Amino acid sequence: MARPEIKQGGFPPLLVISYLLVVTLLILVFSHLYFFFGDHIQAPQIPYRQLMLKTAVIWGIMVLLCPVYIMAWRKWIEVDAYKTVGESEENIIQPQPETQAVLKNTLAHALRLRYGPFWKRKIHILMLMGKAEQVEQLVPGLVSAQWLEGAGILLVWGGNSDEESAGLINQTLRRLRRRRPLDGIIWVTEDFHQHLTLPPEKPRSALSNSAVEAISRQLHTRYQALGWTVPVYVWSLHPAQQHQVQQEHQTQVPAVGCLLPLQCQPETLRTALAGLLPALIAQGTQSIMNDRRQDFLLSLAGWLRAEGIERLTASLTPLLSGYRPLPVAGVMFSQLIVAIPMAGYDHDHTWYKDKRWDNLLAFVRQPSTGTQPVRLGWPWVKIMQGITASLMLAWGVGMLVSFFANRSLITESIEQADLAGDKQQLPAVRQAAQQRVEHMLTALQRQETAGSPLYRRFGLDQSLPLRQALWPVYQHTVLPELRGSMACSLEAALTARLHAPAGQDTPAIYHLLKAYLMMAQPDNMAAPFFRDTLKTLTPHPQPSVGFYADNLPRHPAWKIEPDRALIHQARTALRQEMGSDQTESALYQTLLAQVKNQYADISLHDMTGETEADRLWYAEGSVPGMFTRKAWEETVQPALDRVVNERKNQIDWVLREDNPATQDGASPAQLKARLTARYFTDFAGAWRTFLNGIRWRQATTLAETASQLALMADGRQSPLIPLMNTLAYQGKTGQQALAGRGEDGASANPMVATFAPLLALVEPQADATQGTLLSLSGFMTRSTRVRLKLQHITQSGAPHVASRRLAQTIMQGKTPDLSDTRDYGQRVAASLGRELQQLGQALFVAPMAQSWQQLLTPTAQSLNAQWKTAVVDKWQADVGAHYPFRNVAQDASLPVLSQYLRAHGGHIPHFLESHLSGVLQKDGHRWVPNLAQSQGLTFNPQFLRALDTLNMLSDTVFADGEARLHFDLEAGTADGVMQTTLIIDHQKLDYVNQMPFWQAFVWPNDTTDQGATLSWRSVQAGEILYAEMPGPWGWVRLLEQARVEPVNAGPPSGAGARYRLRWQASDGRWLNYTLRTTGKSHPLLLLKLRNFTLPERIFLN
Repeated sequence: MARPEIKQGGFPPLLVISYLLVVTLLILVFSHLYFFFGDHIQAPQIPYRQLMLKTAVIWGIMVLLCPVYIMAWRKWIEVDAYKTVGESEENIIQPQPETQAVLKNTLAHALRLRYGPFWKRKIHILMLMGKAEQVEQLVPGLVSAQWLEGAGILLVWGGNSDEESAGLINQTLRRLRRRRPLDGIIWVTEDFHQHLTLPPEKPRSALSNSAVEAISRQLHTRYQALGWTVPVYVWSLHPAQQHQVQQEHQTQVPAVGCLLPLQCQPETLRTALAGLLPALIAQGTQSIMNDRRQDFLLSLAGWLRAEGIERLTASLTPLLSGYRPLPVAGVMFSQLIVAIPMAGYDHDHTWYKDKRWDNLLAFVRQPSTGTQPVRLGWPWVKIMQGITASLMLAWGVGMLVSFFANRSLITESIEQADLAGDKQQLPAVRQAAQQRVEHMLTALQRQETAGSPLYRRFGLDQSLPLRQALWPVYQHTVLPELRGSMACSLEAALTARLHAPAGQDTPAIYHLLKAYLMMAQPDNMAAPFFRDTLKTLTPHPQPSVGFYADNLPRHPAWKIEPDRALIHQARTALRQEMGSDQTESALYQTLLAQVKNQYADISLHDMTGETEADRLWYAEGSVPGMFTRKAWEETVQPALDRVVNERKNQIDWVLREDNPATQDGASPAQLKARLTARYFTDFAGAWRTFLNGIRWRQATTLAETASQLALMADGRQSPLIPLMNTLAYQGKTGQQALAGRGEDGASANPMVATFAPLLALVEPQADATQGTLLSLSGFMTRSTRVRLKLQHITQSGAPHVASRRLAQTIMQGKTPDLSDTRDYGQRVAASLGRELQQLGQALFVAPMAQSWQQLLTPTAQSLNAQWKTAVVDKWQADVGAHYPFRNVAQDASLPVLSQYLRAHGGHIPHFLESHLSGVLQKDGHRWVPNLAQSQGLTFNPQFLRALDTLNMLSDTVFADGEARLHFDLEAGTADGVMQTTLIIDHQKLDYVNQMPFWQAFVWPNDTTDQGATLSWRSVQAGEILYAEMPGPWGWVRLLEQARVEPVNAGPPSGAGARYRLRWQASDGRWLNYTLRTTGKSHPLLLLKLRNFTLPERIFLN
């Protein structure tokens, strides 16, 4: 059956008022926030009156939109009701439109007739829910009439589980009385009843939890539909006995029960029910004594004590606990007795209450705070009321404070203005008042843009009228005296400086003239400079001078009429002394300061792009962003033009006469040229410093070295290519500005020395003066060859063997590719010049040097081991443990020693030629490292010295393959010595103090009687043996004991060199001989073998 359509009434007044109040407050708050704090967000400033006008327009537009808001609000309420109740939107908006309206209008009309226009405050509305037959037993006629009213109580039938009737009555009550639609809900039930007999009958089962949960959900649904949470009263009906029913109308007993506190818990309910027992027993006893048939109270007490308390507590626990507990306000008990309506109805909906309602209605009429209905959701009305009241209070307090603040400011302004203009006051008092007026004007000017203090606003701000009133006071009382005093002070000081006998102070004259002209030319006023200049000249305090200087540009009428003659004299003196030249350094620093923070610094990562440059190089620091091509083209060059153009204006207005003659010693073009050259000098220096700080990242293994070379030689991913392209791009900065300066060399064009070599590498066609062009592509090609060799080594099955084999070929001088690439990199680095020496080392020399070292270092260790095994150990076994290498009796074999030392086929020369010919070369009698091939290797200095010693012996003693020395000896006289005899390998020199003569000797001599003997005869004794040294090394042993002194200044190893040999006898006499060489060799060379040790290591690394 279709429901009648709900009639849409007019706009609710409360909703309209709330909307207008909220809109008004929000617009006022936001408009004042904009006015007071808009400058913090760079919002355009709007005068207060114009802002209020715009605010009123916006408010009017929002008022016109009020119907739209109301309709949207109503639509939202209906949709929310649909979601809450579970009915479709059509059933909420369209069903039974007339039934709801009729019910609502009927109720409202009846209540208005009964209680007057303010009936909403005079009645209490209670909803009864439960099974219809049970509610009828408690309130007869309620189910059929839907509502009954009487004694200030409106009873409404809420239904049981009929959703349609519940939805209808809920909407009706919500529209009937929007504020507090209900005062309570009474749940009427017989499910707890027990035939009350003495003793009680057998207990019945408790109400199931599912049934209670269903009641809880239905109540929450009603709350959502009503928009309010109302207290719930549980009314338990208990059937009466037959004898009680017959006299029911005479013996009605008021319902008994307990009232529960807010947020009642099951234990609280149990305690409250138990608290009923004493009163029930006392009243029941009294009732049964009066009438034995009135045993209801005693039976109820017995039932509660027996099992009623636990049963009620268990049944109502789901309502009291859980996620959303219900506000259960009380539990009532009464007999189930059919009430008979009394005669004399006013109308069909009149309700005559019986005694059972007395206790409950008394509590409903005077509820406690915890049992009052509560609106669901946020209490917007109360919140808005509080906000409105707070704002009104704050605004009122603000207006009060603003009134007193403005009144105090105006009063003080009047007092200070009177004192400032009163010439009868003391000078100190007048001066203090004038300063106070200036201070007020300064504050008012500042507030003109920043706004007045908040405590002086609230619609009462008087800053503008006060400022307009104070300006005439200042102009007539303060300004004439202050301006005249400052002008006179400047004129007197300027005249004194110009006529000073000790000479003229040019900077002081310039500053005084500039300050004096500022008073005559307000457009050129610079307040800080003016204050500093007059700091020691005028008797007036600095705030007064500063105030005048700050406001002169806005008040040109305050200017003075200057002394033209004095100005002309000062300008003439200044042009003669200093002209108009300013320090170029200051201009240049000003130029850099304008650009310094506009561009980010450039690091090595920025120059190499997305490549992995950090695997190859590292650099500390960066290039300042102001020294880049972008900075030059976008900022520096325009700023340079602007600085040069403004420079003349900055100084000319001080020194310029009426005729526009140029007094500048240098033209702007010359100044621009000098500043440009200075900038590019610093530009090149900054880049040079950074580039020379780039260092090659050292690798620890050959595989890492090969990986580095692979990255560097990769034509697509190499960081070297973008780095060089970046340098070439930056090197072309300012070519037009520096055009024509290359003819004078690098001093005229500072970019040439730094970037020209780099440009020549990237663009080799530009370098036509070299026979063999050096280019970046050539270096990359050669680096690729080295990279392929290293990759072949690292990818081989035995990389150590392959690297050792390649290193051996390097040491043998058989690897032209590696040497060519290394030499090419050194030439490329050298082509960069001394300006970029460190950069060349990092980019072109270090990679190849590292590769060279990584190859040679392991091989050097291997060669050390081979040298020790093949030469040193055998040397030690064959000759190293004998004399002259050790101080032992056994002599080393000369033929065996010859096998080691002879130039052709000797063990040592053969090892050097077969293993070290690429890194070690012979320079005369010395072995020296080949610097070009041995980079990265460190030769053992002891090894090189040992080779030099052995090589010298090989070239002299063992020149023919076998040991052979030729020399001459001559005996000399000695005091007390009559005869000396020297025998070397059976060669005898016998001297008996006759004429000295030379005798030739050969060592070793071909004889079986090898050795050396020296004997002598004195004048007092016979022949005495000085020493007898057998063996082939006997002569060397004898020489070891002699004192050797050179005789002539000839070459020590050349033919004809002479040495004095002296042996001291046991008695202190000297045995003298002279040794003369016949070739390059002589026996003294053999003494170098004494304690000689052959080093075990060739290389130290």
